[in-house]
Amino acid sequence: MAPQIIDRLTSLYGVKWFETPVRVDVVRVGKSQGAYTTVIPRVHIIVASADASYAGWAGAEMLFHESSHGLIQNVRAAVDQAMTAVGKNPRDLWHVVLFYITGEVTRQTLAARGVEYQPYLYATGLFTRAWPMFRGPIEQTVRPFVDRQINLAEMARTLAASAP
Repeated sequence: MAPQIIDRLTSLYGVKWFETPVRVDVVRVGKSQGAYTTVIPRVHIIVASADASYAGWAGAEMLFHESSHGLIQNVRAAVDQAMTAVGKNPRDLWHVVLFYITGEVTRQTLAARGVEYQPYLYATGLFTRAWPMFRGPIEQTVRPFVDRQINLAEMARTLAASAP
């Protein structure tokens, strides 16, 4: 499923996939969040194998999520600029968008293969715990972007207008 997910993500982010291999270190236990990525000087992913929330297809979603940290610059800039333009603090809204995009692309790709999958944001309750104020605006604006019903600029504007 990697080729399909990579094609969708790079299309949505408006960038090419990495020209050099991305280093992924699998450790038994990592930081509290289980997986994290550095992007300077290049993308380097660390993921904890003992984190039960990465079982099954969630592990694949999380690797694409972490990879997306090195790809999301255009989307992040659009969201941050749109929020600033309407006088709102962008905070970590871009990261919620990244979670949603990666999860939904993973879900749709698996669904096309007959596999039922609930994205990490929902399966772990992360939306409810960390970003309940963004859930409605994200679901209403980012899903149409993922489905190519609206473009990045429209998604960012609409999201900024509806986000708290």
